[in-house]
Amino acid sequence: MSEMAILRQPPRSFRNAATLFLLRNPNYAYRNVPCLLTGFRMKSGGRQALNLSGGTTPQGHKSNARRSTRLSRQISVAITSLDPACNFAGKYETLVVNAHGCGVIVGQQLEREMPMTVEVVANGRIKEARVVVVRPLTEGVSWLLGLEFDHPACDFWGIENPPADWRT
Repeated sequence: MSEMAILRQPPRSFRNAATLFLLRNPNYAYRNVPCLLTGFRMKSGGRQALNLSGGTTPQGHKSNARRSTRLSRQISVAITSLDPACNFAGKYETLVVNAHGCGVIVGQQLEREMPMTVEVVANGRIKEARVVVVRPLTEGVSWLLGLEFDHPACDFWGIENPPADWRT
């Protein structure tokens, strides 16, 4: 085995604690953390709301609409840093996915713009991505990462009948 440190996903108790914290502190989630429970903050300051179909839809800013619908899906992925200065690799579960990337909770703080690979464990598909969001959930214990693919891919996640905007 290589010298690369293999990191595990934070225990469920940390993920559950983060969810409980966000439920009890919805204003924190709105201001600071893209969160399935209370909405997503957009770069424009707009807000996304979870709809009943399991995806998100823009509210208000049509000119700054999301590029592809987010779906709440727990998909097992292996994430590895492509930065030789950072020995980061591990298996995690996604919180949200779309044609442009995903959100995951990890147990190590990473730098924005760090290049990564994302591999779907179930089908072996691999995409290159970069870290675009790093938000602390439990200080010093867990972070929410937003990973953006180099190129969008509608079939990467293996989701049957993906949203129509994944194909555009």
